[in-house]
Amino acid sequence: MPILAFLLDTKIDDDDKSDIYNICVVSSEFVDRIYGDAKEFLDCHVTNIKGNLKNVFAQALLKKYYESWMKFSSGARYLNLLFTYLNRSRNYMHGSDSPYELMEYTSKENEELPPEIGQIAMHKWQEIIITKYQNELVEVLLAAVEKDRREESIPFSDVVNGVIHSFVNVEEDELKSLEFYQSVFERRLLEETKNFYARELARLRESYDFSGFIKAVKNKIDAEQHRSQKFFHVSSHNKVLKACISRLTTEQIDYLNGECARLVKNELIDDLNCLYKLLRLVDNGLNVMLREVENHIKRIGIEVTADLRKENTCEDYVNAMLKVSDRFSSLIQHAFEEDPEFKTIFGKAIRVVINHSNPTGTPIKAAEILARYTDIILRKGSKNWSDAELDEKQTHVITLFRYVDDKDLFQKFYSKFLAKRLIVNGSISLDAEEEMIKKLKFICGYEYTSRLHQMFTDVRLSEGVNSDFSAYLNKKNIKLNINFNVNVLQSGAWPLSQSSSPYSIPPELETSLTTFDEYYCTSLHRGRKLVWLPYLSTAELRMTYLKKGYYVTTTSYQMAILLLYNNALSFKRSDIKIRTQLTEKELARTLFSLEAAKILTKESSHDSDSYKLNLEFGNKRTKFKIASSFIRENPQEITKVHTVVEDERKLFLQATIVRIMKSRKVLNHNSLLEEVIKMSVNRFSPSIGLIKKCIELLIEKDYMMRNEGKQDEYSYIA
Repeated sequence: MPILAFLLDTKIDDDDKSDIYNICVVSSEFVDRIYGDAKEFLDCHVTNIKGNLKNVFAQALLKKYYESWMKFSSGARYLNLLFTYLNRSRNYMHGSDSPYELMEYTSKENEELPPEIGQIAMHKWQEIIITKYQNELVEVLLAAVEKDRREESIPFSDVVNGVIHSFVNVEEDELKSLEFYQSVFERRLLEETKNFYARELARLRESYDFSGFIKAVKNKIDAEQHRSQKFFHVSSHNKVLKACISRLTTEQIDYLNGECARLVKNELIDDLNCLYKLLRLVDNGLNVMLREVENHIKRIGIEVTADLRKENTCEDYVNAMLKVSDRFSSLIQHAFEEDPEFKTIFGKAIRVVINHSNPTGTPIKAAEILARYTDIILRKGSKNWSDAELDEKQTHVITLFRYVDDKDLFQKFYSKFLAKRLIVNGSISLDAEEEMIKKLKFICGYEYTSRLHQMFTDVRLSEGVNSDFSAYLNKKNIKLNINFNVNVLQSGAWPLSQSSSPYSIPPELETSLTTFDEYYCTSLHRGRKLVWLPYLSTAELRMTYLKKGYYVTTTSYQMAILLLYNNALSFKRSDIKIRTQLTEKELARTLFSLEAAKILTKESSHDSDSYKLNLEFGNKRTKFKIASSFIRENPQEITKVHTVVEDERKLFLQATIVRIMKSRKVLNHNSLLEEVIKMSVNRFSPSIGLIKKCIELLIEKDYMMRNEGKQDEYSYIA
């Protein structure tokens, strides 16, 4: 090829360069001649390479092919660069807009352009070399891959990689290159992969028990993934791995699932983790494992709750539930790597456990128990927790609270206990109280904790009110005979009853109460009305009739009785009742507490009992407190809370149903149930029966109606 030889081998002066340039740009005859000579040269050169591969076999053929390919592909690339300007000129002559434009061969118009010199070189290699030796090459490649799968050493892994990728790189067009690669190598590779792992599966089943089998399978899959990246084209990675997984895992799904229950029951974390990693590779492969784990958590948790008896304390219950929660939370973390699906079924199972009813049908009121436990850790007199310990205890409460269905019941008991702590100044720390409310607010929202926030606001505002009242007394030059402190509480925020036992206010208190009432309702807030709650009030009395002085904290009822003894040492029971105006029940309870404290002594006679001041009273402490009936809880109060919650639930459900029907106008029965449950779940889990009762009540009240001919469909009545 004289022109090509002239271009490559001859020293060219400036005039010759100009002539050559003109030939390339102007004359298609000379350009085509150059390309023809180039094709002839490439054909001859590739044929010589083919001759060099003759009588070479197995690994030697693979290495010789690889060396020849690397040299040829590199030379073809440089040759194409040498022909760059000529390629452009030739494209221009065949319809391209500019000789300087690099064309993308994607459109139908551009596909008609003649191939560039680099493409010609690759086509010659494909036609002459690969067509001749592809079968021999593929056999050697598959043998090398199988050898690697048997964990035997392959010193020429780079050769294997290079030869495999030559089947792709021999075509510049991506689609055509993949088609050629798949037809020459990939199809055979996938067949051999399936056959190899079918044989390997039988060997593994015979050689290992289940634990060893799943670990061996996991190692095989990991190794195959690494092997794919080391040898094969990227388009084959997922296909090869899928073929491996199909043989070792998908087709063995029944065997794997059959052992799942045993592993879960014994909580074999390492084996579960290995099995989990295998099953997640299979579509819907985790379904059985998820079901087994959920049932196991429920079974163990319910067994724990069944062992709890009435005599067990709140701490016992909370610690038992925390133990179950921590145990299976650790299982989810280490065995299942905190997979979202397993975290979901963990939450469902723990929720069932915490809200489980015992066989007698009486539910363990988790909400009530959790509220009582919170009261214990936040109340003065409990252990001296450090800040870190107290925060940990609160976190434990929140951990279990998330799964409690009856959050409205928890709220009732919590607010009830909080009110007691705030009124008697019995909180371990106001900061701790506020932190607990923040945690509840984070889970249930502002509306859930709004009344609790208002209780704190009232306590803080009361401090200012008392300070302003002192200033008012100084300004008016009013002197009270006692130290007087008031908590002004909003009736809507505090879970307190405004009805109390009839009570005759002692004369010593009348001036103070009247003065404060006048100040608050006239000077501070016109139009407001104060209702005094003596059953919540406390007093500190100084006992001066003994050799040793004492300070005693009492309820207002106890104070009213003790103040009588400023005028006499003994009173008949009937006289005490007349003077204090207490009911028989409250009088008996109060006298009993004073007698139990040995401040009064009882003297019985045929007509009436008398109570005498104990002049021999003594106590180790200078300051002490007489037990309050307000602090002690009775079963009637608990029953009342449950009754109030049930009534509020009915009202809530009715309001929710009306709101839904007002928005939707017409709705079928099942859809209405779904929406009501969805809107109620953050407060409590309503039963279907209760929802149906509320629907019937609203139909009776003409808020909604059943549609004629469609008994399962309702319409809103405006």
